[in-house]
Amino acid sequence: MGGHGLACGIFGMSAIWAMGIRDFNYDAHGCGKDKRKAGVDFNQRDLSINQFFAGTVSGEWHNNHHLYPAGVRSGFLWWQLDTAYILIRIVKLFGGISSSRDFKERFLEEYYRPYRRSVVPPTLPEIAKE
Repeated sequence: MGGHGLACGIFGMSAIWAMGIRDFNYDAHGCGKDKRKAGVDFNQRDLSINQFFAGTVSGEWHNNHHLYPAGVRSGFLWWQLDTAYILIRIVKLFGGISSSRDFKERFLEEYYRPYRRSVVPPTLPEIAKE
């Protein structure tokens, strides 16, 4: 088992994998254009975007990942399914991971809540409090 056929198979799949990663990274940065959407992409330091398909399938909410690259989670909003985070939580439940950093609450406090306050007009009870 092995030989030239195995070597060609391994190197061929490595090349396909590398091209796929490059293609994803190019798409995840808006193909060089500013495709960021207000209320979805909060990182303004680069052109990275959150893509629904990649985020849902692999948990790669790329714009969120650029905000907190050391975090265990990148799906911060209720509709951002983070399958990688779910897997990590399962492994942690069984003792395979001892510690992790989750920045969801920090994201909500620093980015999402201020955005919502600036977009959504205050309701009558909130005006009465003032």
